Amino acid sequence: MKIHDCEQYSDAWYEVRKGIPTASQFHNIITPLGAPTRGDRRKKYMYRLVAENLLNQSMDDRFENYWTKRGHELEPDAADAFFAKFKTKMKIKKLDKVGFVTTDDGRIGASPERLFHGGHEGIEIKCPSPWVQVEYLLDGPGENYAPQVQGHILVCELKKMHLWCWHPNMPPVHVETARDDEFIEKLAKELWHFCNELDAEIDRARRKGPYVLAKLLKLSAEMATDTPGTFPWLQ
Repeated sequence: MKIHDCEQYSDAWYEVRKGIPTASQFHNIITPLGAPTRGDRRKKYMYRLVAENLLNQSMDDRFENYWTKRGHELEPDAADAFFAKFKTKMKIKKLDKVGFVTTDDGRIGASPERLFHGGHEGIEIKCPSPWVQVEYLLDGPGENYAPQVQGHILVCELKKMHLWCWHPNMPPVHVETARDDEFIEKLAKELWHFCNELDAEIDRARRKGPYVLAKLLKLSAEMATDTPGTFPWLQ
């Protein structure tokens, strides 16, 4: 495990995760039941990573609306609330803020918001809009969560992950997930196949001709309002 010291959602964070599979997207590679994904979902994710490698730039959509921006601003309060609630019960010394984590070979990565200091547990923090918080309260984190949470456990070499969905005016949601060695074995196998296939597709695409680095365009808040969802990597 290698921890990269950078602020999440900063330019450095986008740079270090560029071109490799990350835990939030593992549902594009493996199903919640541990089978490899098929069809367009897998291909589209593969081709995006191919493009990131060939053009040497992140192609994440950096668009922020009011709620996502507010969620990032509330994250420290959410972490403090988790620590206050569980520090005694879970014997937490402190919570370490994390930028980005990769495996030692750098082929896959994950971004837990916090790691238990000196322990083997991590936290994924969400501070969503009120209606999404209600969804978490009533329906849970959804089917894509299993590949993501076990991916965090795999990459960060953890025994357990905590999902902490926090809103200052609503009940919190706490989902504790233990390491599932059987699923992680399947996940590691599929990630190995995916990464090898990614390398092969990069080579195959490179043989088609030259690739010219596109000019990175950072959208201002005003531009993002006019063009919601626009990618900031237009040529």
